[in-house]
Amino acid sequence: MPTIDQHPGALSTKVLVVGDSGTGKTGAIASLIVADYSCFVLDFDNGTEILRDYLTNPESPYVKKANGKNLAKMLDYVPLSDTMTNINGNIVCSKSLAWQRATSLLVRWRYWQTTEGKVVWDIKDKDATEKGLILVDHGKVIDWGPDKVIVVDSLSFAATAALNYHLSLTGRLAASRTQNEARRDVGATQAILRKLLELIYDDSIRCNVIVNSHITEVTDSGYGPNAEEAKDERDTAKGYPSAIGRALSPIIPRFFNSVLHMEMRGKRMYLMTQPVGNVLTKTAVPLRVKREYPIENALADYFADARKGSK
Repeated sequence: MPTIDQHPGALSTKVLVVGDSGTGKTGAIASLIVADYSCFVLDFDNGTEILRDYLTNPESPYVKKANGKNLAKMLDYVPLSDTMTNINGNIVCSKSLAWQRATSLLVRWRYWQTTEGKVVWDIKDKDATEKGLILVDHGKVIDWGPDKVIVVDSLSFAATAALNYHLSLTGRLAASRTQNEARRDVGATQAILRKLLELIYDDSIRCNVIVNSHITEVTDSGYGPNAEEAKDERDTAKGYPSAIGRALSPIIPRFFNSVLHMEMRGKRMYLMTQPVGNVLTKTAVPLRVKREYPIENALADYFADARKGSK
């Protein structure tokens, strides 16, 4: 049996990054690209516009630091959304697309796009070639190494896609539901999300992974702090990653050795590796990494520190 000093260390970094909206979770990816990581974003939030500015604007500090390197070529993002429609004044999902497309990309990152960069789905290769579409094929994800990063942005919106997928399977998409039916749907969706987390956690995924999430507060009994049932235990509420319902939120961190927190302090943003307030925060390598990293180069610096000593 090998002794602990023979442990090879992590060859990849898999982290959950939690933070309120606007604290820099998406934009922080830019520092990894400058550090020569190729990043692949599952964009459930439709929020990658900030990366376009960071990676292409001549005034961007990241562009200036790149010394002429084409940063945009190192980012591949795929917008993932479901089809919405208006039914008698209610805006509902009429077709579930995002979840299946995301999970197919996690098997093989392959799709067709137009010359303008619009992703085209559900087309045969022969037809795509005849239409002059461009094939983007980065191969099977299980073959990727530690120079690549998958980003799920964000888990919170991915949960909505998973719910729509579940409802489409049961023929209840856009249908009204009773309270008990809705509760069962939430439970089924949480099971679907757990499968995604199990895939990310599995050793077969050898590349780096970042999962961004918003924060939700959960009491010891599993209620929101404002719920009537939680009136006697509101001081036990802790900040966990937001998904769907509250039962899954305290479980999500178990799939990650590192849960980092984006915090805004005044007008500055920081990536925290140790607990601040009531938000769950942890790192697998507490003696290697700093307590906090300024947002500008936070993820790149964290990755570099976390990988020190890895073989």
